[in-house]
Amino acid sequence: MTVAPGVDEGVTLGKRTFVRIAPEGIAPPWEALAASAPTLGSQIEFAFERILSRPDLDVRTRELVTISTLAALGGTEDQLYFHVQAAMNVGVTAAEVAETFAHVCVYVGIPRAMNAMKVALKAFESADAVTMEEPPRSVATRFAAALEAGRMDEIARLAPGRDAPLAGRTAQLEAVAGQRINSLSMSEDNSSAYVDISTRSGSDIVVRIEISSGTVVRIDVYNNGS
Repeated sequence: MTVAPGVDEGVTLGKRTFVRIAPEGIAPPWEALAASAPTLGSQIEFAFERILSRPDLDVRTRELVTISTLAALGGTEDQLYFHVQAAMNVGVTAAEVAETFAHVCVYVGIPRAMNAMKVALKAFESADAVTMEEPPRSVATRFAAALEAGRMDEIARLAPGRDAPLAGRTAQLEAVAGQRINSLSMSEDNSSAYVDISTRSGSDIVVRIEISSGTVVRIDVYNNGS
């Protein structure tokens, strides 16, 4: 398995992707299955390593595709519960989940869409997703996903206002946009996030953002080696 660049030796790209979407404290399934069903675990790890980590779709889009597919399949309640939470962890709102299942209903029918929504409501309750203000971790994950995808327009939407957190930082962000992110971490009080990027030229760049009331209010970019 590929070791993620800039991450501790032994942490694979697949595990990094899993940790990025999973609720806090949940172990990767291939680790949980290592003793009882290692072959199944290795298949799941392969999926995270070789498919879910690919850059062609951003992680937010992948989670919308995943919950749509699981809803259409039916009988996948445990996996759907996990991936609804994962979707919210990467910036999908409760309203977007509900609209996704309304769309699924057109193609697979009312019963499966209703069953999927029942699972989603439990996930919303667990994640307190019905609050109007987007959680800081969700904002940070959306910012990181937009930066990795080179979506400066999405970053601008996350950092609105006349004070323009992007002011003076646009060129710096554009220089690292579209490059793979090594890690995303939150401060203890969840008011700040740190996005670590290893550029193609070998520089280690950290983008620090401050979050308040569901939006990015400050952006700093600095070289981690300085």
